[in-house]
Amino acid sequence: MSDPFPFLDLPVVNVRGVLELLDVSDLLKLSSCDKLIQNEAKSMNQIKSFSSLKIFQKEQMSADEVFELLQLQLLNDFNKFHRMNRISFGLKISTDIGIEIVLKDEKTLKWNIYVEFIGEMDNYNGVRTTVEVEDRRVPGILISKKNLYTFWNDRISGLKTLVAWMIRTYHIRFDTFHLIFGTQSEYSEELNSIVNFVNYRQNSYNNLVIDEKEGLIDDKDIKFVMYNVNAFRKYTHLGPRSDRRLYYFPFRTESILISHAHWFTWEQLFFSHCATINIVDSPIRNEELKGFVSLWLDGYFPRLKHLTVKTKNIMVLIILFGNGIRRGYIRNGVYMSSNNKLIPIPVGVIIENETATRAATIIFPPQNPPGSRKLMAFEMVVWPDYDGFSYDRNEVIPP
Repeated sequence: MSDPFPFLDLPVVNVRGVLELLDVSDLLKLSSCDKLIQNEAKSMNQIKSFSSLKIFQKEQMSADEVFELLQLQLLNDFNKFHRMNRISFGLKISTDIGIEIVLKDEKTLKWNIYVEFIGEMDNYNGVRTTVEVEDRRVPGILISKKNLYTFWNDRISGLKTLVAWMIRTYHIRFDTFHLIFGTQSEYSEELNSIVNFVNYRQNSYNNLVIDEKEGLIDDKDIKFVMYNVNAFRKYTHLGPRSDRRLYYFPFRTESILISHAHWFTWEQLFFSHCATINIVDSPIRNEELKGFVSLWLDGYFPRLKHLTVKTKNIMVLIILFGNGIRRGYIRNGVYMSSNNKLIPIPVGVIIENETATRAATIIFPPQNPPGSRKLMAFEMVVWPDYDGFSYDRNEVIPP
């Protein structure tokens, strides 16, 4: 990174005058470099750290500004920066490849830094800039505030250089692997190369996202990712994967979310050894949910805490028939979820197995008006909840 202008050689009064003229990005960069400027900015009630920015100020920052600022502040105080900022990094593989920077604040903000072959630079329109990687300036084009394309002699080598440098220099851990449908002929080759390269440097991610909203990813690429990208917190699958192209994997992340889940049948559900399962628009039938609940009462799926299946028709009485012992009902109750949010229980029935070693509440869904196409939700929460409370944290009405 180039040396900043020697502001410390100016009288303090001029330093103040200059600071008043700086925009948020430049002020942040300068105050990250020197203690005196930090103190002057503080005395003037000026911004002196990324965490103290208002959300609208963070929204105004471009991807190259965020990237350079993160380098400065991570290098100065890595641990403090992560305590003060809920920032994470992800790998993004699609027609475009690169990294994503995600900030969770009052709302989630994302900036993308893509890697492209330098011979394609003339095909991009936007603001020309540069970013520093491994003590060299890499040319880039901002096509929008949130999207920066950097240009390299080879885009796979460029992404590997960027990833290795971030891990080595700033001890970055990539939290999310984000796979999106891509159109290039080298898609599979690029995917395999990047996954194997990163696996050598970190052996797991928090989250795996597979996005098929724009098109179906080839089966062999899906299988490669499922067997080679180890995510332990959340697996998310977005998009209408064909119900004619099924695959079965032992889902073992803490939670899964499947949207447009026409392909997610009861067989896939029985492979899901997760604590939180959220399936949207599934063909799973009431009789199959009844079988799943019966197996859970018998001791299967020991990690399960919260199951939601949204489908066209839910008949709770069919699912309950012959399943467990009814201990009572809950009205206007709550259940603490894994993300510290209370799940409302308008009306729910408490069931236990015969040995009283397992207890759950099945929540009655609101009924749709005749002719409605809105999905209905089967929802089951397992006690104790994430606060450690049993169902008697709520008022229990005897059966």
